[in-house]
Amino acid sequence: MQRRLKILMALLCAALDPVAALAQTDATSTSNGVVNATSTPVTPPPPTAPPPPAATASASGTIVTLANGATIVDAQANTWTLGAAVPAASNPDCAPKSCGNVVVKNGNSQNGTAATLLLWLNNVLYQTNAAGKRWTWNGSAWKKVAGDPRN
Repeated sequence: MQRRLKILMALLCAALDPVAALAQTDATSTSNGVVNATSTPVTPPPPTAPPPPAATASASGTIVTLANGATIVDAQANTWTLGAAVPAASNPDCAPKSCGNVVVKNGNSQNGTAATLLLWLNNVLYQTNAAGKRWTWNGSAWKKVAGDPRN
């Protein structure tokens, strides 16, 4: 009877506070009604690590060039930088020389881009190529714009 009470107490403690329970009791009945019990240690799960802090958008006026190798972080926490040079043959706007380098978003090349400068200004991302042409990112595609947004 005392063994059964001990088992019930261990099960009740585990049910009320499973993390604090230091042992888990497994009870089985035999054919003659005797209860056999074994105790196995229970390791509580490790604490969950806090999430990493959210990326902060770059300051307005941040510029990326090949020379400075900087990165822009936009308001949606996307990262932008310049990648490999774009050959002149792939971009007729700039023949006979290259327009610049591939724009890279979150580590992935943006096909059809060739920039010498990226600009983060007033929560808008701009790119400029070697021919002086400019585009702005609308969240899903580049849209051609006239003039330098800094003027």
